[in-house]
Amino acid sequence: SLNVYTSARNAYFNIDEFRKSDDLYDWGFKKPIIVNDRQQPNYKELAKLGIKWYGGADLSIMHDLTAVGLYGEYNGVGIFIPHAFYPRTRADKMGDDLPTPVPGWEAEGWPTFTNSEIVELSDVVRWFIKMRDEYDLDIHTIGYDRYNARDFVTELKDNDFDVLDIRQS
Repeated sequence: SLNVYTSARNAYFNIDEFRKSDDLYDWGFKKPIIVNDRQQPNYKELAKLGIKWYGGADLSIMHDLTAVGLYGEYNGVGIFIPHAFYPRTRADKMGDDLPTPVPGWEAEGWPTFTNSEIVELSDVVRWFIKMRDEYDLDIHTIGYDRYNARDFVTELKDNDFDVLDIRQS
């Protein structure tokens, strides 16, 4: 579980821990690549490794973070590709209230900020489509919690994804 509960108002997830762990491995290609002066994971190179990816989505209902990811294994090493979706209005408020590096996260491409009060589930589906079609990742199955996921699941199926209902409990 990546859920960490804390009473500290200045705590946030430190993405540098993930970057540091990646330095332990040599995947046989240049990492990361530079796109428009910004470092990007080299997903096209990952696709060449023949990894079978499993997706997951923790969908938000109102003003919450939607977290998605892809997980695969290569030579016994687990690889996780995270992404998040969050309403821009909430992110702007969070940046005012907490010392979180929201602009830095956005500049590095970690979250997608939606221009509405809620996360649009079609944006989440488009992320999975992009990972499959643009980066050629072999996505085997996408797991989800059924609560409030009917339209999300329908759209995934309409785009030829296999889905699996996985209860959070």
